[in-house]
Amino acid sequence: MKTETSQLSQTKTNGSVEFYETQLQRLWRRFSSHKLAVIGGCIVLTLLISAVFADLISPHDPLDLDTSRRFNCALYKFRLYPGNR
Repeated sequence: MKTETSQLSQTKTNGSVEFYETQLQRLWRRFSSHKLAVIGGCIVLTLLISAVFADLISPHDPLDLDTSRRFNCALYKFRLYPGNR
């Protein structure tokens, strides 16, 4: 099996070949060994994806609201309120 030198660093000493981890491989190995870090990373990744696709998730404009009828009670609509006769 041939290993690319871009993935692993190698040195030859006394006829033997030693392979060393790259910084990225070491970072991934240490990060993936901590369960809470992986869960937190998944949460951050989910928030990042939802921010990127926010227009598809919520296509309505949040500033386009009808605030004039915000506090009107639904009883006015059905004529159950005694002052609306």
